[in-house]
Amino acid sequence: FLGACGWRGVLMWRDLLANADSLPSLGALATALGQSNAPALLTSRRGGVPPALVLPYVPGAPGDRLYAHRADFQRLAVVMAAFQLKNLADSLFYVDGAVFVVHHLLTVVVAASALRSFAHFHGTFFFGVSELSTTVLAVLANFDKDHGVPALERDYPFTRTLVGGVFA
Repeated sequence: FLGACGWRGVLMWRDLLANADSLPSLGALATALGQSNAPALLTSRRGGVPPALVLPYVPGAPGDRLYAHRADFQRLAVVMAAFQLKNLADSLFYVDGAVFVVHHLLTVVVAASALRSFAHFHGTFFFGVSELSTTVLAVLANFDKDHGVPALERDYPFTRTLVGGVFA
């Protein structure tokens, strides 16, 4: 489920909720996802209920989950590579330190390698959901006494602590 974020995730959760009464057990799903005959389970009938299509957004075969091409994620990888190149340039220009430079450099490498059909299914989670914390970090950066707005840290110390806790 981690890979099915964004619009595909919304559709997946909608379908799961609509078919909640016909879901197979978690054990059966785990077994099926480890076998190549998973589509048979994913579209099976249970107790006369129409096909549940329990996991229509999860490729049935393990190899397909790793090597299936997803155009939506490829676009996200291009955006992430460009965004991290800009962050890398900023880190070098503002001398943010080696940790930030290495982080941005590695993320650029991962995004560039994701332009090929590899790990696209899970990539939507790692390049999408995991970046939500960047929004909180951007708000927290405004409270920095050296690089942010000095009055914010002085006038709203509790808010800075609260936003820092949300980010952590």
